[in-house]
Amino acid sequence: LGKPFSIECAGKPTLQAKEVWLCVYSGLNALLEASGFDPVPLRLEHTEMALVQPPPLFKGAGLTVMDGPFFSLLPYPAAKSFTLSHVRYTPHFAPPPQPSHFDSMRRDAARYVPAMAECRQTGSIWETKALLQRSDQNDSRPILFQTDYGVPGQHCVLGGKLDNIFDALDEVSTHCQKGSL
Repeated sequence: LGKPFSIECAGKPTLQAKEVWLCVYSGLNALLEASGFDPVPLRLEHTEMALVQPPPLFKGAGLTVMDGPFFSLLPYPAAKSFTLSHVRYTPHFAPPPQPSHFDSMRRDAARYVPAMAECRQTGSIWETKALLQRSDQNDSRPILFQTDYGVPGQHCVLGGKLDNIFDALDEVSTHCQKGSL
């Protein structure tokens, strides 16, 4: 695939490879641009996952409602808490700090599951989510899989959901079978 890549740190080569896989999620374009490559068409979205103490009804269990205004209440063991997210209120249009959307999330969730009114917020997790621009009209999160991006042997992979790893592995396998990787 041509010359091996060489990454330098403090003027000394530290790594050489024939292929480079960029799998860095929302930092993909920052890395590409810092390396002199064109950015991938992405949209960055600031998001909030409310950390909550769930109603007693949900101790040790989670809930996802996928019909109508999607929301979920899921265990978050790292904080000994739960997260509450909502398709309409998790996205924010400016980076933090800004007011939490927790009250709106809780009120809307309580329309479908009245016990959700008992949720109490303990904090929020703020993240930047990377979305493909073609996902602007819906909540789809397909993978981005670009081979030979900018130079032969440099590949970009971006998945917006945990289960995208299976799609990404399928793409890599397909390209390997074709002999293109």
